[in-house]
Amino acid sequence: MTPLVICSVSNWKGLKVLSASLEAYLPPGVTIYLSTPDEADGRSFYNVFKWIANPCSNFGDSYNRLMEEVWADGHDRAILVNDDVVIDPSTYWLLEHDRVLITQQGRKVGFLGARSNMASLHQNIRNRQEKDTWNGMKWASEDSVAQTEWIAPLFCSVPRQTVFPPTNFFSDNVACEDLAKLGYEHFISRAYVHHVGSATIGRGGATDSKNYMEAEDWLKLNRPDLHKRYFGSSV
Repeated sequence: MTPLVICSVSNWKGLKVLSASLEAYLPPGVTIYLSTPDEADGRSFYNVFKWIANPCSNFGDSYNRLMEEVWADGHDRAILVNDDVVIDPSTYWLLEHDRVLITQQGRKVGFLGARSNMASLHQNIRNRQEKDTWNGMKWASEDSVAQTEWIAPLFCSVPRQTVFPPTNFFSDNVACEDLAKLGYEHFISRAYVHHVGSATIGRGGATDSKNYMEAEDWLKLNRPDLHKRYFGSSV
């Protein structure tokens, strides 16, 4: 079974809510890797297999460090989980089932992410797709897997080739772009998670504007090709 990888870069009280939802709805036997600044979180969190201290100040470094533990233990994929989401009874199984179905088609699955109430573009259930229909409870498109260019990894299955840049914003975009160059494709699952929003990233007073500027500076210096694509200029 694909393990869960959870990083929290701040003493986020929502970890208790995530832990409760995993205890209620996660299938038995799923391994959980957790990284937080405080070891007490590891002791109180549901069914943690391995806890490591998280000294990192950004999303990318935090998940890269914890994924090293996962790959060292012999896993080929991991499910990244934001510390500010809540799963439902079908989240894990539906995500895994969709991955198997796509793989059986002979396709290389890169990021396979759950839908959410707070996410960008097509991953957001509030965003009505073209020619979508309402069935009284949800949009018809929510019952289908959709290919996409990149995924916000709120609850997201990724391959071991995944490497994030040391940023908060745009870390997922860069990772998806790099995997696509290796022949991977990215998909939106039928699975769903409820997302509080923007609690996973940053520490020490990080703001959206600060995270945005730091990412822009890093891309300009290290990935001018993507900087030009995202911001319209490579200088």
